Amino acid sequence: MSRLFRLRTTATVSLLVLIGATGMSLWMSAWPRMQDRATEAAVAARHRESAKPQAPTRSRAHERQAVTRARVESVHASPAPPTPVHAPSPAYPMEALRQGRGGTVTLRVSVDGSGNVTAVEVAHSSGDPALDDSARKSMRQWRFRAPVGGQPTTFDYPVTFRIGAATAR
Repeated sequence: MSRLFRLRTTATVSLLVLIGATGMSLWMSAWPRMQDRATEAAVAARHRESAKPQAPTRSRAHERQAVTRARVESVHASPAPPTPVHAPSPAYPMEALRQGRGGTVTLRVSVDGSGNVTAVEVAHSSGDPALDDSARKSMRQWRFRAPVGGQPTTFDYPVTFRIGAATAR
């Protein structure tokens, strides 16, 4: 009786461990996709904040520096991106996930007057071609609110691949 009880207990515990490991594996494979939604919301909030006017400076020297800085930044900055209305998260490449690789890919996105993505290219690589490719493929499926005036626009959009807890940047 004791042997039969141990055999049943061992089989039950083994089955529970197998079920738990399978569930954990499925949960971990979905984890990076869940993290990107929070990152996308943080990026959208950051773009909204950067579009707000700043308080004027007090001294003339500071004023001149701010104007010069603003001119330089406006030459190099891309326009603020339109708001995404359909933004599927990119798939985290399994090899990169297993090896713990992450990074931020900056994509140069062209959008037509109705908000459809017409072209996507990598403006700044994450250093990992698999992450760059996944971000590019995902961005082609995105849809944006129509740009102001219905004019086609091109802008840079960062996509972050990160393993771990989501935190606002």
